[in-house]
Amino acid sequence: LTAAALALLTWASACEQAECANPDYTRAECRALAAWELAEARSLSEVELRFVRPDDEVPERRHEGGHLREPVANTMVARVAAGGDFAIAAQSEAGGQVQVDLRNVSPYARVFAGPIDATVELLEDAPLERSVQLDLQAGETHWIRGQLECPTRARIAFLGDIQTNPDQFERIVERLRKDANDSADAGTPLLALSIAGDLTENSLASQFDRVDLALARSPVPVQLTPGNHDIYKRTDAAYNLRYGPGTHETSLCGLKLVHLDTGSAQLARSVEGRLPALLSHESDERLILVMHYPPYAGLTGAGWSREDQAQHLLVEAAIAEASLIVAGHYHGVVDFDFPVGPTRLREIIVGTGGANQGLGTPRYGYLRVEWNTDGSGDLETCFVEVPPPGATGNNPAPSGKLPLCAD
Repeated sequence: LTAAALALLTWASACEQAECANPDYTRAECRALAAWELAEARSLSEVELRFVRPDDEVPERRHEGGHLREPVANTMVARVAAGGDFAIAAQSEAGGQVQVDLRNVSPYARVFAGPIDATVELLEDAPLERSVQLDLQAGETHWIRGQLECPTRARIAFLGDIQTNPDQFERIVERLRKDANDSADAGTPLLALSIAGDLTENSLASQFDRVDLALARSPVPVQLTPGNHDIYKRTDAAYNLRYGPGTHETSLCGLKLVHLDTGSAQLARSVEGRLPALLSHESDERLILVMHYPPYAGLTGAGWSREDQAQHLLVEAAIAEASLIVAGHYHGVVDFDFPVGPTRLREIIVGTGGANQGLGTPRYGYLRVEWNTDGSGDLETCFVEVPPPGATGNNPAPSGKLPLCAD
């Protein structure tokens, strides 16, 4: 190499910088990196735990399936991100013990733990919780696996935008508890609650704490992705440290559910690059995408900072034949469909978790989606109205093809 060429290479290398070399958690790529790191942890007893794909048998292959932390020495809390099937691998070079407290586990899941050839079933300790004491010999691998027992028909609930009104969100959760009891009795269990961002107004710990009190009352696992109001702290991965990944996927009894972190009004480039893999699904599975910013600004006025990414996402959704896109950010209910090439995609915006909706009649509540788990028939959608105090709730159907749910 000539001296000039060598100098040019040296200059170019000096200018290169990793995407999150200077952590700024208002940036999507930094949150993606935080989620990746939080999916793995080492206990004080030198036991390594990591989330892996539910069907994986390679313990070193990490997957953003949840969040691991050790609040008390040798007691690891593992929050499952998606509330469906999950797996955690535990390894120790020298041997060791650790208690694993699982959170956000479906009441319809059977959970097993232990060496691959000698697992034992974990019984429910409390709603949505299981616990196990792992005792590993040197070089041994133990597994914790959860698998849903699927009914013939199931439900899921969606909403977004709680922000300044956690009291109204608490009323919604109480309505959801009734829905869960009634639907279980009818043989159509409610499997999860999905929240499309903006749990808080200013990303303050006190605001997250307040919402967490309501989330603790949920009768089903809560699946989350952040909104712009949840990521205001540049130096603190506040959202990820509480809830884990904002981008995650799960198969939920014939439904492929993909949450995408669009809290920065864009996708992390590392997430955008693997959209085809994230959105791939079995031929008999329905695909639902959940995100905060609606990826169709022409109808919502809620544009992305990277509209090219929004268009790329819609193309990938059309290729994957997505059944539904659910979003928040806009405080209200909008149900519409639109063409992407020869495909029509349906999108429902359901920013109805409690945030101020301005003038007019507020529409609080949640979107209910019901489906046959064998892949037959269409998705059935309706809106569960939860009126604020003093309101009658005698409102017409919100919009489009979305009727009010019959009690």
